[in-house]
Amino acid sequence: MRSAVDQEIRELIQENRRITFAQFMQACLYSPSGGFYSSRGNRISTHFGTSPTSHPVFGALIARQLEQMWHILGDPPVFHLLEVGSGDGALARSIVDACWRMAPRLAQVLYYVAADYEPCWL
Repeated sequence: MRSAVDQEIRELIQENRRITFAQFMQACLYSPSGGFYSSRGNRISTHFGTSPTSHPVFGALIARQLEQMWHILGDPPVFHLLEVGSGDGALARSIVDACWRMAPRLAQVLYYVAADYEPCWL
């Protein structure tokens, strides 16, 4: 029995004679017809844990490192931070909370950008 994603991949190959690994993974993970992360119940948090969710100290350590980088750069008036693959925002919340506690001057100038293919916390 073939899944909808399996059929989608076969059709892509038939139409284009070949597909890239990126196209294959895109279909497997994000296809509306049954991709892993697009399917009900397959939220990332149900399949594995990441360091930000294991303990808040992880975000605090990153916040401390960011503060050091900010100082090395001469305390710029805006400090951009891009998190790619931000998921549910656990790391963002942890880092920002720690900055407000430990480095409020940095927190005031921090411009945090969270990017994810399918953000689920905005």
